[in-house]
Amino acid sequence: MTKKELITALAEANNISKKSAEMLLASFKSIASTALTSGHSVELGSDFGSFKPVIRQGKAPGTGKPYKSTLVKFSVSAPFKRSLNK
Repeated sequence: MTKKELITALAEANNISKKSAEMLLASFKSIASTALTSGHSVELGSDFGSFKPVIRQGKAPGTGKPYKSTLVKFSVSAPFKRSLNK
């Protein structure tokens, strides 16, 4: 599903304009980014899953200099995983 398709689906499911759906999606992205950047997880309920920031440490190839980077991992909830595998 593309971003455009998601916006259309949100608009139709909630009986709102595509512009409003696009603004809601932008708001979610901004709020989630702020939370993840601050080191907090974003939990979308036990029936879906959660986004969690994870710090990765290692050494740069060639130079051997240590580095840290932050990744975001999505964990699927058990009920959602079961629904996918029916």
